[in-house]
Amino acid sequence: MTKSETQEPIAVGDSVNLDEHAELAASLVHDVFSTMLDTEAAPDPASADPARRYPVVGAIYFAGGFKGAVLIELEHSLAFEATARLMDVPRPSRVDADVRDAVGELANMIAGNLKAILPPETMISMPSVVEGSDFVVSVVGANSSSRMAFSSPHGAMSLTLVEVNRMRRR
Repeated sequence: MTKSETQEPIAVGDSVNLDEHAELAASLVHDVFSTMLDTEAAPDPASADPARRYPVVGAIYFAGGFKGAVLIELEHSLAFEATARLMDVPRPSRVDADVRDAVGELANMIAGNLKAILPPETMISMPSVVEGSDFVVSVVGANSSSRMAFSSPHGAMSLTLVEVNRMRRR
């Protein structure tokens, strides 16, 4: 049984902060990396500079009981190694369809595990993947976000949870 299966779900309308669930988030990332990629990923507070961005981003969006997104940002080296390990292909040297598929799948696995603590009515989207250095990922209506940095033997990454502002009736 994973940590997400033993964690009490968050009630509809409750705010979700990754900092409050840091142990769970770290466990989810660790479990996905160790199980699916046969490598380690550990929280790295020293790399948690909010201005630091990585060039490959996988995003999953939530709707229903919780509205928001999970973003994983990876260094090229980690995205390439993850692709080779996840898809059993030679390590790519550039972002291609395999890399986009692998990063999308990593985002999907992490978000899917995180979904277990979100309200039961929460649904997840198909993954989106962006690559480059001159872009901004913006979640419209976001009112809060929290970010955790991770390191692995193959490069660094971050995990960001974004919550969208709920509409208020007047």
